[in-house]
Amino acid sequence: WQLPRIPEELSIEEGSMACCALGPAYGAMRLTGLGPHQTVLITGLGPVGLGAVVCAKDVGATVIAVDGAPYRQALARELGADVVLDHADPDVLVRVREASRDGRGVDQAIECAGVPEAHRLCVDAVRRRGVIGLVGEGGAFELKASDDCLRKQLTILGSWYYKRQDVAPLFRLIARNRSKIRTMITHRFPMSRVQEAFELQLRAETGKVLLDPWA
Repeated sequence: WQLPRIPEELSIEEGSMACCALGPAYGAMRLTGLGPHQTVLITGLGPVGLGAVVCAKDVGATVIAVDGAPYRQALARELGADVVLDHADPDVLVRVREASRDGRGVDQAIECAGVPEAHRLCVDAVRRRGVIGLVGEGGAFELKASDDCLRKQLTILGSWYYKRQDVAPLFRLIARNRSKIRTMITHRFPMSRVQEAFELQLRAETGKVLLDPWA
């Protein structure tokens, strides 16, 4: 096996986004087969969820993004999300369906929040024979076998990362979306300020936070 050729013009910062930013969502979307003219729900707009927005728009999908943090909602819009909703809205499911094609529900969902409420929204929001890619870790995932899986004939896939064959296509995606990558990286810290960086990220007032080990 040879190392894949990657765009030589990528900076270290841009290349780092293939890790815990675009990488997990990209791997999930390769599994689910997301393509143009499809509508995808993305739950959770941390760095991975925001990366999912970039990946989904790159393939030409319509993106409905859901999160409760105003900072990250605004960032998702800037990255190209077509519809951005607040998960605290009691009518969020209705609004997702209204934004989907013909109101039937979304074709796919990429779950990046890792909480039961987001799991349930994905299951309820996808259309019959829809596909859900699970990326976010944490929380119990409860299903009603008949109503959720059998009668809707859902496909639910767990995705940890991407295959090594996907390395080169992922780096090319990053190169195509360089301006969005710059938008996603909202904060930079030297390693000596790692505690401050983590505390800021926990307040959900960031996009992707980078730590510079040489600063």
